Amino acid sequence: MPAPPLIIPSKPPTPLPSSLRSDLNSLLLTSGGIDRIHSQLLSSLQTSGWTEAVRNFALEQFREGGKTTFEEVMEVVLREALRGEGEEGRGKGKGVESGRGGVEGGGREGLRVSRRVVDEGLEVVRRELEDVVEVSEG
Repeated sequence: MPAPPLIIPSKPPTPLPSSLRSDLNSLLLTSGGIDRIHSQLLSSLQTSGWTEAVRNFALEQFREGGKTTFEEVMEVVLREALRGEGEEGRGKGKGVESGRGGVEGGGREGLRVSRRVVDEGLEVVRRELEDVVEVSEG
């Protein structure tokens, strides 16, 4: 028997209280939602070529970029993936490309996640939340 839905107000406080985040996480874990979200996001990133682009970039950093530790490479990968964060009017905020694929332009642009992948991720999260949350008006 599924757990009763978590009731949240239509305009929850920002940021969410830690108890509400914890309850949401618990419900998503027990319902299998976390696994479905993970699976869909991973599939979208792999299909778009993003995971391969990150792997190749990381190898390049070890071979030619002078990086010797995982932490050093992760720092560069994150910086490159989020490059352009906050750029207004260019369709590239928050490390997101506006094109169809997951790897835009080639080179380091390929570390940016495509708008299509982000939209697919948001949709699966929305569906999973709808299964465990009930929004109250008031």
